[in-house]
Amino acid sequence: IRTSQANRTQSFIKTYRDKNSNVQNIILVSHSYGAWPSSLLVSSYNNEELINKFVVIDGVFNLNKSYEGSDNLFLNNNLIRDIAVGVLLHSNYAAKAMLKKTAFDTRIIETDENILKTFLVPIKLDNSSKSISDWLNDFVVKGYNSNETTIEYYRQIKIPTRFVWGIEDTLTPIKDAEVLVQSLRDAKLYRIESVGHMPMIENYEKFDEALIRAILE
Repeated sequence: IRTSQANRTQSFIKTYRDKNSNVQNIILVSHSYGAWPSSLLVSSYNNEELINKFVVIDGVFNLNKSYEGSDNLFLNNNLIRDIAVGVLLHSNYAAKAMLKKTAFDTRIIETDENILKTFLVPIKLDNSSKSISDWLNDFVVKGYNSNETTIEYYRQIKIPTRFVWGIEDTLTPIKDAEVLVQSLRDAKLYRIESVGHMPMIENYEKFDEALIRAILE
């Protein structure tokens, strides 16, 4: 899945650029697990001419870690996993619980109904449940090796890289970003105080400010 996502993103960007010859700069922005295939795209694929900057928001890098995968019966059964993921993702209760686990200040999720509605928009797109189930199979069931998570591996990223991070993120702690920003050729870290893994939801004003700086600087 990681490779297919990287290939799909690369194909989309190439097609877009071919159809819009006046576009000068392409900035790839990735959040959370989206940083996993995106980091492959901007490192191993040598896309310096295609993509001009890489912006990561609370991304998953699993620095210097490996994972052998899972033999869990539920996760390994494609049909059961597909059905369960579909039910959970289309449940407002489950979605709210998921948001609350990633947020630092959960009160905003309880008090602002628009946050949950916005969060559910991409999840309720056609085939999203199947896509997430496939990703779960690839990332959790199959696992990954440490060769894909070393500093040396990420040093293949040659384009300017910017990290936007919620300081209180416990799902993807800021320490990986702090290590990477010291290791990459052209990297900066923009910290957002008092937010967790979903800064664009928890405090969109602070997030917008940090994201604009990451894009422009």
